[in-house]
Amino acid sequence: MANANRGTEIPEDFEVTPVMEAWADEKISGLDIGHETDKFESYYRANARRFVRWDQAWRNWLLKAVEFKRDRDKREGRKPGGDSQSERRTNLAQAVFDRKNLRK
Repeated sequence: MANANRGTEIPEDFEVTPVMEAWADEKISGLDIGHETDKFESYYRANARRFVRWDQAWRNWLLKAVEFKRDRDKREGRKPGGDSQSERRTNLAQAVFDRKNLRK
């Protein structure tokens, strides 16, 4: 009997939902969310990993990206900081728009 909780590969039509966008807007700073989303999709398409909850996998990716950036900035002597909330919204909106147009 197949285990229903084994997950699936990343959906071909993976998209950042409004709920995911709101979460990222509130919780993530200092990253280009659209670029990180592109990296996330590329990585999981190339590696055929399976998840039950792709929205949670995306959140974890962003949280780790923040940690990696903080550690890299610390090593390189940069002060913590990040994009403004409006810049993050603009970056995410542009990435969503670009991804939708690429699929046409």
